[in-house]
Amino acid sequence: MSETNTFTSLQWARWREVALKDALGWLPRLLMGPALRRTLYRQLFRKMGDGVFIDTDVEILNAAAIEIGNKVCVRAGVRLDARSPGNRLVLKSRSFLERGVMIMAMRQTTIEVGEGTLVGPYSVLAGPGHLTIGNNCLIAAHAGIFANNHRFADPELTIREQGVSRQGIVIEDDCWLGHAVSVLDGVTIGRGSVIGAGAVVTQNIPPYSVAVGVPARVIRRRDGLSVTPQSRLVEQGMPDTLKQALRRAEQALEHLEKLRLEVSAVLLQVIFAELLHRLFEEIRTALDVDTVTLLLPRSSSQDLFVYNTIGLEEEIEQQVRIPLGQGVAGQIAADIQPLIVENLAQVEVASPVLRNRGVQSLLGVPLHLGKQQVGVFHVGSFQRRHFTGEDTCTVESVAERIGPLIRIAQYSS
Repeated sequence: MSETNTFTSLQWARWREVALKDALGWLPRLLMGPALRRTLYRQLFRKMGDGVFIDTDVEILNAAAIEIGNKVCVRAGVRLDARSPGNRLVLKSRSFLERGVMIMAMRQTTIEVGEGTLVGPYSVLAGPGHLTIGNNCLIAAHAGIFANNHRFADPELTIREQGVSRQGIVIEDDCWLGHAVSVLDGVTIGRGSVIGAGAVVTQNIPPYSVAVGVPARVIRRRDGLSVTPQSRLVEQGMPDTLKQALRRAEQALEHLEKLRLEVSAVLLQVIFAELLHRLFEEIRTALDVDTVTLLLPRSSSQDLFVYNTIGLEEEIEQQVRIPLGQGVAGQIAADIQPLIVENLAQVEVASPVLRNRGVQSLLGVPLHLGKQQVGVFHVGSFQRRHFTGEDTCTVESVAERIGPLIRIAQYSS
């Protein structure tokens, strides 16, 4: 079918949807109104089960791409938007969309709401990444679940020009998301998890976890077991030497907490720097890399500075500053996403030391410091190297352990 015919077909379908919605607007919510709406809407949807309740003032776009199971309830003010070819929107049996819910499939996207799942008033579910919500989930009012993320690392381009990611989101069965929770692209929330009100979920949540905060952090498990950092989920794949180094660092952290009340801030900084340096040596050996670097934001600006490094000491000597959004580290901090650069010669760098020292490949991850501050932790190789997903998990694990050390040491700019 030609593009012209496709457009005409979609336009005609849209006219039918609008005409039918307007024609049904006068029907009451009670008595024969719902039954008559069901009968007429069945002509539009790709699939529609039995016992469906569709309230008044429901906006439907591209109903031919929408599948509705049995006993689904769609309250007033809901918008189901499956415009453009290739989209698919599925409301499984007994799902319930409260008043004002907006679901937008966007481009070549599948959005599924599982059986018995309730989506609270004025929540938004949006592609263009695929979005799957499991069975028997509870999504409270004003939640935002966005399977996309705007790229904004290049300050020379408008944010609109830089496009979006579309990694997708999975919320497994029996999850409860509190009021005004936001879930960002690329996240999986494990089965049976609870996300506290107002949390912003930026990374995967293990099954049966309770997570709160901005960004969301796991604070306990629903089975009552104590929670260790998420990074320990991947500890089994770590080299033994790195496991031991991390444990020694955590033991040193306990001593640092006691020392805070007994020594000067300057001495505490010296002790902390030495602790990090020894840990970085262990990391360099365990991961078989040439450089290990930690960058932190200045309190007076969003620029990053090199706090500690092995292999790139010139960055400290030259007091290199990395503006947010520029270079590799600046992009990691701006996007709050891990980044692998296999060939550093092909990307823009903000620090000339990286090229001068001959770094070929780099793997960096964001370091969450609280109070909406983000640092960067990266490792590099003087030889071309293919960093794997397992490498990324390991480096993220290390970054999670370093974060508490920094907060306790109360670094100053």
